[in-house]
Amino acid sequence: MLKLLEPVAAALSGSGCDMLAAVGRAMGPGEAAASAWAKVSQGAGRRGGAIDALDAADRRTLDQLFSQLGETGRERQELLLSAVLNTLERSLDQARTNARSAERLYLSLGLLVGLMLALIVI
Repeated sequence: MLKLLEPVAAALSGSGCDMLAAVGRAMGPGEAAASAWAKVSQGAGRRGGAIDALDAADRRTLDQLFSQLGETGRERQELLLSAVLNTLERSLDQARTNARSAERLYLSLGLLVGLMLALIVI
């Protein structure tokens, strides 16, 4: 759990999330979270990176989070975090729905290819 009123870099570094910790470590003295996020996300967004699987909308949501993180008062930060969390939860629900749909598609496709091969062999 993050401590209240802890410096952003320290809070991110101790968050228990590898990506957030990397952003916290990348933050220099007086550096905004947005510039540290830009450095970390550039490498992590490459093929096989930690955020490679995120779509453009999810990346924009995280860009929005880090552009404002630590820049306003507690109430605005809570609103920001709540809005980002809601957006990412909706994206996760949509991704789960898409995965179930793709699973059904590939199962059906596999069965049809199997039947086609069986007909060709016979």
